[in-house]
Amino acid sequence: MINVDNLLSEIIKNVDSNRLNKVCKQTLNDSFQNIKKKIDYELKWNSIDIDKSKYDIDLDFKISNFEDIMLFVVKSNNINFKNKLLQISCVEDKMIEKINKDIQHQISLHILKFAYRTLIYELNLLRERGHFKSKDSSEQFYEYLELFNNKNFRRKFIIEYSNLIYLLEENLEQITTYINNFLSQLKSDESTLLHFVDTSYYSKFKLKAINIGLGDTHNNGESVVKCNFDIINIYFKPRDCNIDLLYNSIIDEVNKHQQLDLQKPTMLQRNDCFWVAEIKNIECKNEKEIKNFYYELGAHLSLLYVLGATDFHSENLIASGKHPVLVDLESVVGNKLKEDSFSSATFFNVYKLASSVKTTGILPFAFGNNDGSNLSGIGMSGGESPVKVPVVKNKLTSYMRVDSDFISMKSSQNHPKIEGKNINEKLYKNELIDGFKKTYDFIMLNKDLFFEIINKRKNVIKARFINNATMHYSRILNLSFHPIVLKSVTLRKLFISYYIYDPFDKLTELEIENLIHMNIPYFYYYGNGKKIYNQNKSISNYFFYTLEESILYKLNNLSEKDKLWQVRIISDSLRSDEMNFIPHMSQNEIKDYRNFHIHKENSIIEKFNNLIFSIEDLISSKQVEIDNTYSWIVKDLYGKLGNRTIEREVMDPNLYRGLSGMALYYWALYKYTSDKSYLEKSKKITIQIQKELDAFNDYPLGAFDGIYSYIYLCSNIYIDTNDKYFIVEAMKYIRDSFDKIKKDSLNDFISGNAGVLVILINLYSNITDNVYKEDILKGIELSVARLIENANIEENNLINWKSEEDDVLLGFAHGTSGIAYALDLYLSKIKYVDEIFDLVKSANMFEEMYRIKNHWPHPHSRDSKPPFAWCHGSPGIILNREKSNYFKNNDRKIIISEILKIGFSRTHCLCHGDLGNAMILKDISNSGKENEQIQNIIFEILKDINVDNLKCGIGHDIETVDFLTGISGISYGLMYILGTDIPNILRLEL
Repeated sequence: MINVDNLLSEIIKNVDSNRLNKVCKQTLNDSFQNIKKKIDYELKWNSIDIDKSKYDIDLDFKISNFEDIMLFVVKSNNINFKNKLLQISCVEDKMIEKINKDIQHQISLHILKFAYRTLIYELNLLRERGHFKSKDSSEQFYEYLELFNNKNFRRKFIIEYSNLIYLLEENLEQITTYINNFLSQLKSDESTLLHFVDTSYYSKFKLKAINIGLGDTHNNGESVVKCNFDIINIYFKPRDCNIDLLYNSIIDEVNKHQQLDLQKPTMLQRNDCFWVAEIKNIECKNEKEIKNFYYELGAHLSLLYVLGATDFHSENLIASGKHPVLVDLESVVGNKLKEDSFSSATFFNVYKLASSVKTTGILPFAFGNNDGSNLSGIGMSGGESPVKVPVVKNKLTSYMRVDSDFISMKSSQNHPKIEGKNINEKLYKNELIDGFKKTYDFIMLNKDLFFEIINKRKNVIKARFINNATMHYSRILNLSFHPIVLKSVTLRKLFISYYIYDPFDKLTELEIENLIHMNIPYFYYYGNGKKIYNQNKSISNYFFYTLEESILYKLNNLSEKDKLWQVRIISDSLRSDEMNFIPHMSQNEIKDYRNFHIHKENSIIEKFNNLIFSIEDLISSKQVEIDNTYSWIVKDLYGKLGNRTIEREVMDPNLYRGLSGMALYYWALYKYTSDKSYLEKSKKITIQIQKELDAFNDYPLGAFDGIYSYIYLCSNIYIDTNDKYFIVEAMKYIRDSFDKIKKDSLNDFISGNAGVLVILINLYSNITDNVYKEDILKGIELSVARLIENANIEENNLINWKSEEDDVLLGFAHGTSGIAYALDLYLSKIKYVDEIFDLVKSANMFEEMYRIKNHWPHPHSRDSKPPFAWCHGSPGIILNREKSNYFKNNDRKIIISEILKIGFSRTHCLCHGDLGNAMILKDISNSGKENEQIQNIIFEILKDINVDNLKCGIGHDIETVDFLTGISGISYGLMYILGTDIPNILRLEL
């Protein structure tokens, strides 16, 4: 008998019982126990009732592929459009049969997207049961198809997979209703559609094909339809076009006043729908046309920025010769203002980024988990998909299976070409920026005109609101048709609910309802209201401000300063990608510091002081401060070599790149200067973090990128100030973390249990209150147990730990060294256990196995130059081995000598730069002379450098303020090597 709990563990990875209970109560209106009973009943009795008799038809064709099986389902449900087509005069009699069959074919392909997993599942079941006569897997596949030509087998399949058939029938009813409505609209409008062509072509206005855009259906089967006529292609869109007319009106004014020739599609407006002529994708003829294309794209970008547009990715822009033409304008305006946009510094920066040029979709943006993809409006000249998608492997054999993989994507029509070759958009950055700036200036000088255009149409503007990426919805919808999920209709509802439900999102239940009924959620709102709509439902006061107010705020805040910031974002997005983009990978500036120059101590202190205070001035100049809250915007690099782009993010609560790092930095400044204003600022940021954590309580575990960042911060301030608030805060989150500790699969020092364990051990060793110590010890033991459980034993009995990608990584931050260090700390400070001692020894021996002379290889390529950093390479590894006494003394000297020889002068940051290496060498130094050496090396590196040309860890000439890769961490490192009483964060010291 099938067990419900076993089914759930098969379809949901690492089931969270608390989430499961909440999901059942909030979305299915029942307890989890009752939902289980309902699923169990459906599993036993297969309670879905469908009319099986209609599938007993005799086929008028032979099934020879999967699509034919779906065509059988289509015909069994009497889906036929001949009568409708007969009523449309632009459809010639000779074309009716062809167009009808073509629509049936498209519908078959559409429902196959829901059914293919089940068809493959049944194929494999029959093979495993020895059902086929042939031993050849290809012949077995065709045997399987032949079975569907047998009425008895088809009937058996319908009964066995009745839940699938039930859902297919529901979807077919939606699609059929929509297509019939579309054909009625075509009949009504066919004479009016003649305005798209010259009168001399009226006689040739004959329909040749209908392409039902069934990629993503909304609102019970609605989608864009393409009509191919003899002389023109026209699209039908099932929404009103007031938002398109708004943008066209704005284009008319810009063209008139700026002597531009921005193009717009030809449209025919109806009540709740409209028709639009296809824009032809045409190559550029010469360099002048290419420059005009990017200048006009810059003008469009400026308009989209002011309107708050989103979703202008590659499919929503057509390169038509020297003109970029925007299509599908349903999200050309956006209501970005929120109730909390001005309540804290973090929320203000969130608004600032969410309303920047970056979010229009025109510029390259980070999306998915494939660094090589670019779906932006300016990009998409081919490449791979941004996320892994379902892919059928071993096609046309009985071993067919569904896997996930990146797929190749064709070049989109948004990218200009000349002589068949794609243009490199980065070469025309100046033209794009020039078009943006001039149009920005025009809008800034004509705000009243701009707002008047919007004000005239605000009552009829109907804008789309995109709550989540379509790819996210599609993925869950696709997986919900896995045959195991389909064993129970209620189980499918639970599956969708579990992965979609967000307790902080008012739209989450509507999203779930849409997906259950096989529709990609579609939300919209009006220009003068605060309601949001989805099909026949609405949520009042979803928006705190109206669209009109949001755009007016943007207009009123246009300025030279804002223009400059937007231009910086554009420029960063289109920077040429060279190897020195990430200088820590470069070997050009490496210097040998084994023999160092002695500098005057006063000169060293003066230089370091100057940098420390200059860094603080720069950080303060970049902060946003609102009501005792602070926020900074940081930068990072995304993408593969040759296709990387700079992304900006608002600081999160974490230590690595977030507010916990900034609070620790200001606390260190207090320790360095004794200026209590820095301590107060640190405390304010800490309290701010607490509020942000409470508002969203599902942060990951990690010491550098999760909830233990905050625990580490609170622990440091408590130990230093004895302020009970901070230990109470730390303990609250420690107790809440136990479930996460037990489920952790990351293991490492940055994100997993290794970093967590070190923080807990150090806190346990620094406090005396037994009430706290008891709970801390519980966390310690849970963490140790999970690390032991996750240890991977190699054939040679050596130990390592695998990453989520199933890689085995070396080094301190991400790999074996950091985990070994944490377990060794347990042995020395908590309890000696032979099993753990052997584990640590085997882990260090495993890492030693990969050593090449006096260094360790690059984590992803043995052919690359070796890294010398805390995160990867010998500096981090020696930090582990020095503290665990694994090194022999002579070995220690050799490896330190190699670090001094080629380990400095890449970047200045903590994570993978000079200050990180200096902190490690100071930490393990045995003498005052070694400390003196470290100070002199860093002075030698920085003596001619000021705050403006410090090398952060992101890339060449990319400044960021964050802790591990930015200038705040550089300052922390300087204070540390000067002997300030602050902990070595690189080993999470307290």
